[in-house]
Amino acid sequence: MAPNAKNSFAALDAVGDDESVATASVHKEEPAESCSSHDEQEKESTSGGRRKLRNPLVWVDLEMTGLDIEKDTIIEMACIITDGELERSVQGPATAIHHSDAVLEGMNDWCKEHHGASGLTQRVRDSRVDMGAAEQMLLDFIAEHTEEGMAQLAGNSVHVDRIFLLKHMPRVVAHLNYRIVDVSSIKELARRWFPKTYRKAPRKTLAHTALSDIKESIEELKYYRKAVFKDPRQCK
Repeated sequence: MAPNAKNSFAALDAVGDDESVATASVHKEEPAESCSSHDEQEKESTSGGRRKLRNPLVWVDLEMTGLDIEKDTIIEMACIITDGELERSVQGPATAIHHSDAVLEGMNDWCKEHHGASGLTQRVRDSRVDMGAAEQMLLDFIAEHTEEGMAQLAGNSVHVDRIFLLKHMPRVVAHLNYRIVDVSSIKELARRWFPKTYRKAPRKTLAHTALSDIKESIEELKYYRKAVFKDPRQCK
């Protein structure tokens, strides 16, 4: 995902106006949780003969034509689901999404440079997957491995990805829990409170492909869990 996301909060209003997101609402207040929801999350369940991951995190990264929710769109998506311990994982779809040359020509300069260099621009031209097919592909994968309403969206600056998902893939957002796990927040707190630990964090390759970005985000959270968070075995 491109850095320096701007106007992301203002973009929420724009998303709310779009008829395509009528099925996925954004609330200012957190809804009340039933006493049973936590217990359900703690268990690994089996559905359709497949064991679902415990306390799942749905890692999604999107590459876009820019960061303006009103005019930009998704051109690549990737997804990996891990359990809450970051020990088990299953890799999902990673695909470019077809768009016309007119859409690609409308990309901002940063995207033209980096998506061109990574080969993504050409993959978008060559792709046979449109937005509707990409949404179905992603939803089918997430639903196969998680219960509805139980999995949190995870990633770096993942609130931006969520905004674009709300507009272009609302059924995916509707399946997920309303909470998110944003590694960027943990990183910023570590930078302030544990600067030495922060400086030792894994460095990113800056490949700017959706799948590579996800894998780096997972490794980053693994590092902060080990280096910053208390070992759960020491908690009483």
